[in-house]
Amino acid sequence: MSIVTLDAARVDAYLGRLGVADVGHDLAGLAHLQTAHLRAVPFHNLLLLANDGRPCALPPVEDVVDNAIAGLGGNCDRTTPAFAALLRSLGFDARLAAATVGAPGDHFVCIVHLGGRRYLCDVGNGHPYLHPWDLDGAVQEQDFQGWSFRFDPAAPGGPTLTRCLPDGTTKLVYLVDTTPRAYGDFAAMVRSHYTLEDFGPFLTGLRAVRILPDAVLTVRDAAYVRHTRFGRHTRTVGGRPAMHALLVERLGLAAPLVDRALEVVARRRPDLLAEPRWFALGRGLTGESVGVEPPERAEVPDVLVSLATVGRDASVQRLLDTLAEEVRASAYPGRVGVLVVENHGREPSVASPVSSGLSVHRVSVESLRPALARAARTGVIPQVGTTLPVFTGAAREAQLAALRAHLDAPVPGLPHPAAHPVVVWMVDDDLSFQQRGPGGTVARHAHLLYRVARLWSELPQHAVVLGTFTGDPPVPGLDGLGGQLRDLTANLRHMRTLGLDAEWRPWVTPPATFDHYYDLTESEPADAGAVWPYASHRAGAPVRAVARELLRDLRRLLDGQQLTRPLTRDGVEVPRRSSLRRGGNTLFLDIDTLFRWPTPVLATGDGVETRRADSLWAALARSDDPGAVVEATLPLHHGREGQFDGRAVLADAGRHAAAQ
Repeated sequence: MSIVTLDAARVDAYLGRLGVADVGHDLAGLAHLQTAHLRAVPFHNLLLLANDGRPCALPPVEDVVDNAIAGLGGNCDRTTPAFAALLRSLGFDARLAAATVGAPGDHFVCIVHLGGRRYLCDVGNGHPYLHPWDLDGAVQEQDFQGWSFRFDPAAPGGPTLTRCLPDGTTKLVYLVDTTPRAYGDFAAMVRSHYTLEDFGPFLTGLRAVRILPDAVLTVRDAAYVRHTRFGRHTRTVGGRPAMHALLVERLGLAAPLVDRALEVVARRRPDLLAEPRWFALGRGLTGESVGVEPPERAEVPDVLVSLATVGRDASVQRLLDTLAEEVRASAYPGRVGVLVVENHGREPSVASPVSSGLSVHRVSVESLRPALARAARTGVIPQVGTTLPVFTGAAREAQLAALRAHLDAPVPGLPHPAAHPVVVWMVDDDLSFQQRGPGGTVARHAHLLYRVARLWSELPQHAVVLGTFTGDPPVPGLDGLGGQLRDLTANLRHMRTLGLDAEWRPWVTPPATFDHYYDLTESEPADAGAVWPYASHRAGAPVRAVARELLRDLRRLLDGQQLTRPLTRDGVEVPRRSSLRRGGNTLFLDIDTLFRWPTPVLATGDGVETRRADSLWAALARSDDPGAVVEATLPLHHGREGQFDGRAVLADAGRHAAAQ
């Protein structure tokens, strides 16, 4: 069988799949087609796994082409022959050839004769390169998102492609035999790949590659790696549901094919898809998982906590102390460090010692002003004045600048992704690694870091986790949620007293203005037991109807909305709405997403800069990459140690509290 010439309809459909409108019949045009094909038709071994070792024959080229047009992808046998057929149909002199990865001639490649020279093309390789190699030229090199290759056309054993690994070593990718081959010459090789377990790695593990404009995503067994301009970052995929979600939602592979392939993997390699037992440590908040063996460091990420301070020394010290206690109590095997941007105009207090067991690095916001000036020139944030603290959006930008500096030049003692996988946990300085327990007591959580590790492993399809109930108003915080539930319980009791057939008569006026979201003291004020009315505007309506409305409204609490205790600005209630809560409690599971989307800062009419930028950031992220951002509970206590004396602050906070 030879490579066929495709009909016009197939050619148009194929170019549509690749997103190529105009084809140039030169080297640039050939390189454009190869790059487009690599991005549109993914490499993976799911078809081989789904075949499960059954006898198979070489399919007609037309079928392979149709699968490529559908974006199904696969190994070299499902990508390169189709690409060669497309090239021939477009007028290129394209021929199939073989390369040796493991066994002689076990890989398809394509050779194109163009302008009196020969070029090597490959769109079916788990080690992808974007541009053709000149078979008649000197030694050549290519780099893409951290992937580095060297091609020697005159190597003693034949044209040789090697990959340069991050540690400085090299790996042989393959040797090329430039002899033209017919499609049918590969029948025995393809049959061996699909039926013999020891003929390559494709029947004993998972392989998949997806090339994006700004990243290369690879799956190799249970390791998910993102290759970007910020480096190579690895996550361990925990369990079959996580792998299914990764392959379908992040790599864009067909769900039915993923299901069939994972069924085979689960039988042949049950260890590969087994959920780690230590996940139980990340599901509980206290000690119900006692007896579960903790993982090795290799199984969990290091954690780098990032925050900016505004001079609340007591709050910051509490954050560090509770984080150190969390590390100690949980015996978390990963390293934990803290990067602090000091956003105030005085030296930090030295009276309190640095918490033991933590590596803490402090950076002055003044040293980051060049980065803030660059952000202002691009229009992402307003010009930053000389007074301190800088506004919230600028403080976030300063944290990003400090994190980028650490990635480029590692700070001794801080977790760094070149040494071990890292999660960045961005928090506000008035959070702490604890939470209110029953009766208002403060309770430590021994499994918060394991919860982070579980999210990192269990949600590989997501890049960012927004901690619920923290940050952007009108999110009430977990303390506020407790107040909401207390209010609603009292309202239901009041409805029961009135009777379902009576008219709804809520309290005439709400109680004093204490609110758990803004008055974040450690002690309960005198009116902490006060109750706010539900649905005052529904006075006179049947209690039965109002009660049904309340029950329907309960789900809105999970989206951070206020049902009682409305937030106000200048005496006007903030409209109820859904919030995108990037706020002050966010996990960046993929390091590059720290820098992928801008965080635009808006100013109100009176010139107050507002953190509504967090909502805009999340909206941008979800619009650009809908699956990147997810919400999950990261239960940190939100309180300001020693900042207030128990008095309510809503009444005199004014515009500043509402804007911040």
